[in-house]
Formats: sequence, structure tokens, C-alpha cells
Amino acid sequence: MLQYQQIYKSINTLEYTEHSYRIEFSNLLNRVKPSAEIEIIHEPKRSEFGAPDFRVRKGAAIIGYIETKKPDSNLEEILKSEQIKKYLDAIDNFILTDYNRLILVRNGEVFKSAIITEDLSACKELFYLFFEYKPQVKSDYQSLAHLLAKRAILMKEIISEKLKTESKEKSVELLNDIYQSFRKHYSSELSIEEFADAYAQTIAYGLLLADYYNAENLTAKHTEDYIPESFGLIHNIFSYSNKIKDPDFLFIFKEMLQIIKSADLEQFKKSIVQKNINGDPMVYFYEYFLKEYNPKLRKIRGVYYTPIEAVNYIVQSIDEILKKEFNLSKGLADNCIILDPATGTGTFLAAVIRKIHKNLAKFGLALSISQLQESLKNIYGFELLVAPYVMAHLKLISVLRDLDYQFQEYERLNIYLNNALNIQKANQQTLFSYLDRSFAEETKLANEVKTDKKVMVILGNPPYSVSTQNKSEWITNLIEDYKQIEGEKLKEQNIQPLQDDYLKFIRFAHWKINKTGEGIIGLITNNSYLSGLIHRAMRWNLQKDFNKIYILNLHGNSLIKETAPDGSIDQNIFDIRVGVSIVLFIKNKNLNKKCNIYYADLFGKRESKLEFLDKNNIFSHDFVELNPIKPEFFFVQKNFSAKKEYDDFISVKDIFLEYNAGIVTSRDKFVIDISKTKLEQKIKFFLDKKNTNEAIEKNLGLKDQDNFKFDKVRNIEFNETKITKYAYRPFDTRFIYYEPLLIERHRFKIMSNMALENLGLCLKRRMMFDKNDNIIINRIVDYHLLNDQTYLFPLYLYSEDPKSKHKQKVPNLKSEYLKKVKQKLGKVPSPEEIIAYIYAVLHNPNYREKYLEFLKIDFPRIPLPNKETFADLVAIGQKLIDLHLLKIEDVDCKFEIIGDNTISKGYPKFKNNRVYINKLQYFEPIAPEEYQFQIGGFKPMEKWLKDRKGSALTADDLFHYMKMHKAIKETISLMEELKKFC
Repeated sequence: MLQYQQIYKSINTLEYTEHSYRIEFSNLLNRVKPSAEIEIIHEPKRSEFGAPDFRVRKGAAIIGYIETKKPDSNLEEILKSEQIKKYLDAIDNFILTDYNRLILVRNGEVFKSAIITEDLSACKELFYLFFEYKPQVKSDYQSLAHLLAKRAILMKEIISEKLKTESKEKSVELLNDIYQSFRKHYSSELSIEEFADAYAQTIAYGLLLADYYNAENLTAKHTEDYIPESFGLIHNIFSYSNKIKDPDFLFIFKEMLQIIKSADLEQFKKSIVQKNINGDPMVYFYEYFLKEYNPKLRKIRGVYYTPIEAVNYIVQSIDEILKKEFNLSKGLADNCIILDPATGTGTFLAAVIRKIHKNLAKFGLALSISQLQESLKNIYGFELLVAPYVMAHLKLISVLRDLDYQFQEYERLNIYLNNALNIQKANQQTLFSYLDRSFAEETKLANEVKTDKKVMVILGNPPYSVSTQNKSEWITNLIEDYKQIEGEKLKEQNIQPLQDDYLKFIRFAHWKINKTGEGIIGLITNNSYLSGLIHRAMRWNLQKDFNKIYILNLHGNSLIKETAPDGSIDQNIFDIRVGVSIVLFIKNKNLNKKCNIYYADLFGKRESKLEFLDKNNIFSHDFVELNPIKPEFFFVQKNFSAKKEYDDFISVKDIFLEYNAGIVTSRDKFVIDISKTKLEQKIKFFLDKKNTNEAIEKNLGLKDQDNFKFDKVRNIEFNETKITKYAYRPFDTRFIYYEPLLIERHRFKIMSNMALENLGLCLKRRMMFDKNDNIIINRIVDYHLLNDQTYLFPLYLYSEDPKSKHKQKVPNLKSEYLKKVKQKLGKVPSPEEIIAYIYAVLHNPNYREKYLEFLKIDFPRIPLPNKETFADLVAIGQKLIDLHLLKIEDVDCKFEIIGDNTISKGYPKFKNNRVYINKLQYFEPIAPEEYQFQIGGFKPMEKWLKDRKGSALTADDLFHYMKMHKAIKETISLMEELKKFC
């Protein structure tokens, strides 16, 4: 201790830094370590990000890390710093010290602290706990995914920061070489952040792959040696990675490797079985990893684990179709070329391999290497994301090993890192590295499959994403076919739904099977195309080109609160909100041209659906044959008994002259606020030229990007008159800074009509029986006012009057409609009477139930009024309008308990006809049907409070809520009264 005591003597007499006493502290650590096999490694920092100063190992295992700061530092404050937070995200056993005090942190929490004394008595226990720590790597999928994801997040940040420094260090230059190769061959628009994201995941799964090949000998130095050279791209990415000697990168790389080496993969597989998860451990692990690592990426890319029961249903059905429809006795094993264009982690291809093996064995054929090799040559997969691409290799190798298959030298799987929705030339420019050549080879081989191979089977679970990133000219041109029937283009205002990725994958498969001349498509996808009006041309094209179509509608759409026909629960087989279906398209040149379409529903709980799928294929259960008719060509069963009557009604789009969807800001948190004052502060901060782009990003969460360039929008002057009231959600009026330059889709032409006195009918294009998918407003409207796309039909239009300074006001009603109304009533009613009549019709439960099938298709059609009931309906409609504009003086509920009026965490809660906002305070009486009442996809009585969680309600807020309750209560009563009119 004598040498170490010099630290204390010099603290008050010398200038010192955190580096001054590292040698002394290192000597101390070596003295107090409990065994000689523990190694203290001093790792000096070389970057802004930094790795901890000391790494402590015991044999191959990393025990923990130590970070030093200068004496008398405020260690508690340092623990809160971004640098230490990043360390603690990745490190479970960590010491922070200023050479006098020690703080031991375990799993992100302070575990123990101590002072270094002359006899070490005060810190002896802390050091003992630190050195005796054993990494807690459990071999269950949640723990392994959680630990590995934490490190991958940190690696992503390290890589991103390194590349942004533009350092000339060799390690950073190597990272940049890899980055440039990715941009050159993978995506020219790949940002540093996107690359760091993809690369960190690749490292995580590549290490799993390497460990799978040689767990005993795997080290950080030669990882690529345990990944076959035939897996060119993965092998070469690791070959490059192993040249990176940067201590920060190595620190987290070794942490990831240590976690994987410490995990018992066999026990890991057992943990899946114990959870009763019927599927591959690695695939389920990947899903859990993404939840921990980046749930937003999972959502954007539509990456979701496909239950093995659904996979097997599709694979088994295709196998049977090949045997029965195409006379291929061995089914999938009969030398047909198979492609999964969005293979993900290889779940479908693994099931295909297992089925081929079973078919070969069934026919008494010995499972020789050569026979399986021939089958593998016919199996192809494309994957756009690097991490699942690596995982697919890992999964299929695992499957083949279980079948006793041994890879031959230079043999590879035909899975390519490629976008199925684009045909592009391999980039041959500056192929100076073997990594470049690997990328180019992937593209070349994938293009050969797309253009030359006679693919007969296409299957899988393509991603769902309306905000598609797949906008290549090639697929954009192909999808145009889904916008026309017999050469006539659809006349639609909004064709965005046809840009969804899953539709583009169907179109790709459709094109490829047409190119082959015959074949089968088996997919599980979003089911909206089965009945969506915008998809009618798609349905027409599909039945034009295929001989047979089998549809198993799995339903499960929580967006519309879908239930079984008997009212019982209906669940999705995925953890997603949109409904799904399994479809099999069959094109057989030996069959007649007429397309036979077979349809079946499957409702119920997830478990019962999966059990059904596990036991069946399309030939083992019943279907009904559909006869899709013009103009919609629906791929679902419809009850059209009231169609002729409904068709005689007038669509709202033929009643009003002008209408459009609501405003899309694309930056709600910036331009919209509950508080007018806070909104003004945000806008002024943004427009203040003194504030840097970095300050704007930090304080407002905005980014300078292609669709919102700061230099184009920060030159405007603040204008208080542009802060206006905004219909954000039902009964939830907020403030918007209505400046078109700051808003993605401002809809100014239609919204300008709401600036003066006006009413607006807001509708969804497709309405549901159990919701009020319409509401009257008197101000500009948000796109999501009714949850889904909301359309605004103003009652009046305003235009400049050339003879005066005032605006001219004209009804937004078509003359043809007014003529028909006059014929029925003998007069033309006022615009206010017409909109009140329409509003009453739309709120009639009997009208919505009787014409439900048609209301789900397109904008509602309204019956022409008759003299006997018109006045009564107008009166009720006007009452509803006044209620929904909250023109209410008296209320029917109370808020009597005195408190701070704050909506606490976990609230609101509904109990015993009370709506609690915290433990003590509540509104009462409120009936269950009032609290549960829906407008659009929202429950206003619940959502309004949830959106203000943590806030203290003002007196005006309390009264607003009471008026909202009165409006809903009276609406329910008036809807009952309306039943007698239909």
C-alpha cells in the first residue's frame, strides 16, 4: 500500500488527472485480486466514445470493467452521464472510482460502495464481490436475447460515432471501407446510422453462427475461420471485422462473444420447448431480440415471427397441390424450383427442407448427400435485411445438421442478400476488395433467379408496410397492373394502400409465375386486399391469370375490434393489429382458363386457430366457392340481398362538390399542442436563427432531412394568427401552427373553407356497425381524427368576391342532388337541414346494420328524404350536431372530491360507474356503455384522459369532460330513437 498512498499525499499538492494514478491503481488491483489467473488489462482510451479503463478477465471469461476518474470527482453525477449509461447498458459488473472511493454497479444499479483505506478493510468486501462475479448468462431465449441486444445497441452507437469522427486511424478506415461497400452494393442511400444498425446485428448473429460451427475453439481473433468460406458475404464481413483493432470496438465485440460462449445453446433450445413454443428456437430468439433491440425497425420492416403451424399448413398444401394438380408424385422433392422472396430467418425454407426429406424417405429413397444436394440446388431465398439473412443461414444449417447432412467444401445455401422487388445490375465499379466482390456476386446470382430460373413455387410471409421503402422503378411499373381493369385505370383519390409492401410481393410472385408459365404461390399476408375497394383491379388481375385460388381468411383485425360471428373473441395468430389470410394461387396450363375461387373463414382464439392449421391443409377442410362479380370482384363472402335498394341511394361523394382527407403533419409533436403557449414557444425556438440545427434536434426532436430541409423552412416569420384550433381527435380540440411549409400534407384548398363559419361532416371511407365512424366539426381536421383516414366534407365553400373584400359563401352541394331532393320534398331544404338529415341517417343503428356490407366497401350512400320523416330526422340530426359541437349548458355527472386534479400513472380507471383520474378523484355517474362508446376507433371518455396523463386538469378541462359525457349519453338515447325510421 505504500506506493498507492502517494496518491493521497499528492492530491493537494500536484495537478492531477484521471490518468495520473492508473499505474498505482493497477498495482493495487493486482495485489488485491484473489488468484493469479485473474488478469488486469489496462485499456487506454483512444476516442471520444471510449472503452472502460480496465478490463478484468479470468481465463477466457470477462469478469468486469473498471472506469477511473480524477480524485474528488462527483461519482454520483458521473454515473448519470451518457458515457457511463452506455457502459452500464452493456456491462453487468462495473466499478467506478476516483482512486479514493469505489462504486460497484451490478446490472445497472448501485450494488455497493466503499472507501479505499490504508488497510483495505473498508473496500475488501467490494473487491471480493467484484472479482468473484460470474456472468449471469441464462440459457433461456429472453435472457440471451436481452443481453445480446444490449451489447448490439452499444456496438451500433460505437460504430456510428467512429464513422462520424472521420478519424484517419486504420481501424476507423477499415470500418469506413465496410460502410462504403454496403453503400455501393446494398443501398446507395444507406446512412451511417442505418449501416451501424445493420452491421451490429450482423456481428451478433454472425457470432452465433461461428459458435454453432465451433464453440470450443472460437476466439475473437479468428471468427471468420469458423464461418465457411462458401458463405462468402458473411465470411468476408467477419474477415474485415477481425482486422479492426480499435479498443472500443473490441471491448463490445468480446462482450458479445463472451455472452454467446457462456450460453448453453442446447439448454436454450429446451427453454423454447418448455415455453410450449412450437417452432425453431433461433427464429423465436430473433423475434425477441428485435423487440429488445429495435421494435421500431421490426414494425417498419414488417418483421414478425410466423407461427410454424401456419408455415406447415402452407408447405403441406403446396406439396399436396404438386401431387394432385401437377402429377408430381414426390411433391416438393420432385425437382421443382422453390423461392421465398422475403425469407427472413428461413422459417419457410426450413419447413420445405424437412418436407423434402420426409418425402424422400416415404418413397424409400436413401437420404444420400447427392440426393439432398440436388434438392438444395432448387431452393432459393432473398432477404433485404442483413441480420435475418445471417440468421437464415444459421437456421438452415441447424436443420440440415439435424438431418445428418454434411456440407461439402465450397457448398453454399442459395440465400442472397437482395431485394426481391428490384432488378439491378451488380455494381462492378471499383471492386477492389473481396467484400465488394461478395456483394456483387450476391446481386448477380439473385438476378439470375429473377430473370432466368423457372421458379414453380413461391411461398412465404412478405413484410407489411404502407410506408414502403421499396420504390424501385421496376416494381412500381409492375404494380400499375393492379390499378386497372381491362386497360381502364381506377378513378381513386388515394391509391397509397396499393403501395404496401405485401401487395408488391404478391405482384412479384404473380409476375414470376406468369413468366414460368405455371406454378403455385402460397403466402400469408395482410387480408385487406380481399375486400378493399382500392384492391378491386388487383383481384380482377389475379383471377384473370390463375386457374384456382384458395383463401383461408384468418381474420384477427383488432383495428376494427373484429369478433367471431357469434360475438365471441377473435384473435390474430401474429402480434399485429391487421387481419391476415393464407392464400394459394394455382396456375396450371393443363386446366381450363376459368378461375375457381374457394373461400373459408377461421375465427376464434389464437390457440384454436393454430391447432386447426397444424392438423390441416387445403384438401382436408371445407371451402365454399365464390363467384366474384363486377365491379368489386370481392374475395370474401358478401350478403348482397339489399344491394339493389342501397344502390338507389346517393353516395356522399355525389352529394358534396368538394372533399378531401384530413391534414397530415408528419411532425405532430412539433406543430400541434394542447397548450397554445407551449406551441408558440416551440415554433419561435425553431424559427430563431440563433438556435443551431443540433439544438433544434435535441429540444424539438426534429431532423434536417430530405422532406423537411431546415434551410427551406426556417426563413419564414412567426405569425400568431397561424395558431388555430384543430380537430385532433373526437372531442379533443388542440392548437396547430397552420403553416403549409411546416406540414407534410396541409390540404389548404379544402381546409381554408373551415377558417370562417362552417360545418364539416367527417367520415371514414369504410364504416363499421359497432362504431360511429362519423362526426361533425367546425374547424380544420386531422387525418386521424377518426383513427383511420378521415375525410372532410365542408358544408360551405368560400371564395374571393371580386366585387368586395369579403369572401363569397356558397353551399358545397351538387345541383344534381338538390334537384332530386326537390323532386322528393317539393322544395330545396337549407344546407343546414340537409347536413342534419344526413347526420341523422348515419347515426341510425338499423341503417348501419342493414347496409353493413356496403358501408364496409365505400363512402356511405344516403337515401333520398321523404316528406313524412324529413322534418323529424332533421330535428334529431340537429340535436346530434349541437351535442357533438358541445353546445351544452348543463351536465349530468359530477366531480366532487377535492384534490390536485392530476391524472396519475395507471389512470384513468373505470369502476362502479365512476371514472377515476387518480386514487381519490373521479367523475360520476358514468354508465359502462357511455365510457365504452366509440367514435371512429377511439373511446373518447377514456382517450381524452389518457392523452393528458400526468397533467393537472383545470376547471375548464373538468367542465369539458362533463360536457363530453353529456354529448355521448344523449347520443346513445337519440340513436335508439332513430331506429323507428329504418
